[in-house]
Amino acid sequence: IDALKTSIESFTEEGADLRYDTIYGDAMEELQDAEQELADGWDEYNTEKADVKQELADAYEELTDGEQEYRDGLQDVADGWVEYEDGLKKYEDGLIELQDAKAELDDAKAELDDAEAEFLDAKAELEDAKTELLDAKAQLDDAKAELEEGEAGYTDLKTLYDSAVQLAAATKTGTPARLIAALQSGSMPQLNGMVDQALKAQGSSLEEFVGGWTAAEESIGTELNETYLSQLRATLDAGREEYEEGLAEYENGLAQYEDGLAKYEEGYAEYEDGLKKYKDGLAEYEDGVRELRDAKIELDDAKQELLDAEQELKDARVELDDGWKEYEDGMAEADEEFRDAEEELHDAEIEIADAYEE
Repeated sequence: IDALKTSIESFTEEGADLRYDTIYGDAMEELQDAEQELADGWDEYNTEKADVKQELADAYEELTDGEQEYRDGLQDVADGWVEYEDGLKKYEDGLIELQDAKAELDDAKAELDDAEAEFLDAKAELEDAKTELLDAKAQLDDAKAELEEGEAGYTDLKTLYDSAVQLAAATKTGTPARLIAALQSGSMPQLNGMVDQALKAQGSSLEEFVGGWTAAEESIGTELNETYLSQLRATLDAGREEYEEGLAEYENGLAQYEDGLAKYEEGYAEYEDGLKKYKDGLAEYEDGVRELRDAKIELDDAKQELLDAEQELKDARVELDDGWKEYEDGMAEADEEFRDAEEELHDAEIEIADAYEE
């Protein structure tokens, strides 16, 4: 356009020296060229303006999309913090539950330890009681054997004495002691013969009878008579009574021992059940500790991710703000450049019109 203006001015200055038709033809040709250049300028202007508008529109769309993503990111982070706080609350509640469970387990362990100590003492007492019962049983067995031996001895002595009483009455010798004395002295052969005959009829003999009597008195260390037998009977009865009392005491002690043993076994079964529950509870507690440890790691990771996301959002906010500023600056710059270009194009149109008039 500037070149065209110069040509027009030159044409005006030199027009006086040229022939009219030649000058007119050259001027028209230059004006047509100027019009073509002007048309090309408008085409380029419109094309570039459309391209810039599209670029600005694309930039605006990207910025608005970025704003939406930014808002979505803010919401996601906010939701993430809510979820994190909820998880942290559950973790802290779980920690309190574990602390309570640990305290209960410690109490249960202390009770089990006390119970175990009591059972050990009870077991020792039962073992002592069992030993005492075995000793008492052995003593009772010995006493019973002695009683049975004493009863057998008494029966033999009583049988021997009753035989002497009968023989003394039959021979009219008075008492068994007198009869035995007469038989031992042999002063009355007829008496000895009669007694021997009577004893043989019973399957015994005089010699056996007298010998048995003598051995019996040597064994008891005193005279065999009614008084001795009565005393022996009383002694045996007292011994049996004492044995029966001891047996009753033993049986009562045995019953108490068996009752105590049953209670011990029942209590020990409860102890073992409690021990099993304690071990199960301890295993569950340890599982809970591991789960909470894993949950804490996940919470720390989630917190760090949220902090990283917040930083990314801050960076994104800066980038968006920079983008909006760049967009607004670009739009302002484009508007100014297009106004200048449009003004230049309008000026060219005026100059071409002026050139036609000239």
